[in-house]
Amino acid sequence: MVPDVPFLPLGVCNNLCYNAPTAQNAEREGYKMQYQDDRTAGQKVTHPIIVMGTDRCLSGWGAAHGGPSYAGWACTIDDADAVERWVRERRDLSRVRIVSGDYRPPSGAGHCHIYVVHAEHPARRG
Repeated sequence: MVPDVPFLPLGVCNNLCYNAPTAQNAEREGYKMQYQDDRTAGQKVTHPIIVMGTDRCLSGWGAAHGGPSYAGWACTIDDADAVERWVRERRDLSRVRIVSGDYRPPSGAGHCHIYVVHAEHPARRG
């Protein structure tokens, strides 16, 4: 069951802080990490770098009920610097880091979505 959450105006999320429950508490409450990787099998080879961040606004509710919300962008080695710069400039993400293509978030509650950086992605436009 998703809790009722009031609408927050744009920008308010940047000032919120979310403390995720421990993995033991999340497991006891029956929540599990939801993981979605948009890459094809071929893209898992060609896009081996993931630039990952913790979404401060979406953590704790919706698909991430009871835990953190992670967003990652899978990219080629050549695009890694530009993608990292683009992700770090986003105001909704904290704890930006580079992880390997086989990354799996810690167990427990939450949501993790891996997107694919394609040729028209904003990070590649410079």
